[in-house]
Amino acid sequence: MNSQIKTDMTAHPMTITGRLSLSDAQEVMRSWGMRHLPVVENEKLVGVITDRDILRAFSLKHPG
Repeated sequence: MNSQIKTDMTAHPMTITGRLSLSDAQEVMRSWGMRHLPVVENEKLVGVITDRDILRAFSLKHPG
């Protein structure tokens, strides 16, 4: 398989900012059928949040 990344990547992905709540990020993922979201600030990638990150954060806040 010799295709380049640019031919298979999403050119304009859905992104969120770090100011969005975890619940809202989870809803964006659910609405768009996504499991990962790039987090941007000032048009610069600062991280990626995953559905597992959100579930882990919720479980730490509400153990059991």
